[in-house]
Amino acid sequence: MEPKEFDFEFPRGDTCPVSFGITDSAGDELDLSTAEIYFTVKKGYGLQDYVLQKKKSTGGISVSGNSCALVLSHNDTAQLSYGNYVYDIQLKSGDYVKTICMGTITLTNESTWKANE
Repeated sequence: MEPKEFDFEFPRGDTCPVSFGITDSAGDELDLSTAEIYFTVKKGYGLQDYVLQKKKSTGGISVSGNSCALVLSHNDTAQLSYGNYVYDIQLKSGDYVKTICMGTITLTNESTWKANE
């Protein structure tokens, strides 16, 4: 099963809620209680360094059953450059690693910068 692809576009510095579900290939719920879930944003897939990362273990991703949610807050993107980024959401449980979804995030122009608030 290939990762799903979703693209986001929103003004830099805006709040953007993201929700997603995680199931196995048969559509059944997985036990996510001990799994780590990562949301990682980079300038390009070939780069090692990320510009933003949220993890379940640090409270950046909340889990209820097989439903997951995170919020890209104002502070997460306010200092990033306008333009295109890539992201993926990855599940890791023991030796099992699965990319759940991936895509692009486009940060568009804004008039009110963080410094103006």
